[in-house]
Amino acid sequence: MKVSSLLGKLLTERLTLVDVGAAGGLHPRWRPAEDRLRLIGFEPLDEMSDDGKTLCLPWALGSADGEAELKVTKRISMTSLLDPASDLLARFWDKPEHTQIVERIAVKTRRLDDLADEHGFAPEFIKIDVQGGELDVLQGASDCLKNSLLAAEIELSFLERYKGLTKFAEVVSFMEDQGFELVDLWRIKRYRHRNRAGVVNPGISKGLRAGRLAFCDALFLKRDAELVRMAEENRAQAGKIIAIALIYGKADLAARLHDLTRESLEPDLNRDLDRYFAKVSGRQFGKRGVHRALDYFASKF
Repeated sequence: MKVSSLLGKLLTERLTLVDVGAAGGLHPRWRPAEDRLRLIGFEPLDEMSDDGKTLCLPWALGSADGEAELKVTKRISMTSLLDPASDLLARFWDKPEHTQIVERIAVKTRRLDDLADEHGFAPEFIKIDVQGGELDVLQGASDCLKNSLLAAEIELSFLERYKGLTKFAEVVSFMEDQGFELVDLWRIKRYRHRNRAGVVNPGISKGLRAGRLAFCDALFLKRDAELVRMAEENRAQAGKIIAIALIYGKADLAARLHDLTRESLEPDLNRDLDRYFAKVSGRQFGKRGVHRALDYFASKF
């Protein structure tokens, strides 16, 4: 059983995905569920369009309506509404060149809450990658965070790469105040210090790497008790929450939610999920599973 087949059965209603900083299109992890998504993309350099499946809105998101200046950088992925922190970035290889501003473009900023009302959508998942302005976007989405959002993927910075950037701990604290829990981190990136010897990333210590933590992607989910309540009370919500867990590789959480909601799911879906979880649990290698077997044998030595 492929995940794409499971997602098609889990998502009995379209899941509304908001992508803030949508350059590059839909991330491949969402492709298996593409036919069951309503995608809302924000990219201030694009034209407004809506084909019934994807709505593209040409605004930058923030905490208030207004105007801002988009700093387009030599490395386009580092483009931001904030100015690069040039003094700090000068310490690291490549970053002064990557963040060289090649164009400044006036853009309008809008609040997500207002646009959701105007265009009639209720975000259930939000992905934010705006190079330092993540908290500003979230502050303009308080109603969505409270009423409809199930989960969020947010790029977070460990150091002030842009002037005025809100760092990791403050965004995590804000999300916790809104009823979300930090579940995972990945794509952890490091900046390497410039030096005369040309040292960049030598392998000199097992398990550790050169460089300073710069940024990462983070997954937030509604607080556990609320997530479970929503899944248990509503078949469509249960399917969406389990689907998000599978898309982000949280098969353990998906299996737990399936345990709690299986009575509301269709018999054929329960059967397919049981087969899938049996496969990924490693039971085909024996009762204990691979990880339990390794733990067992390790305990004997």
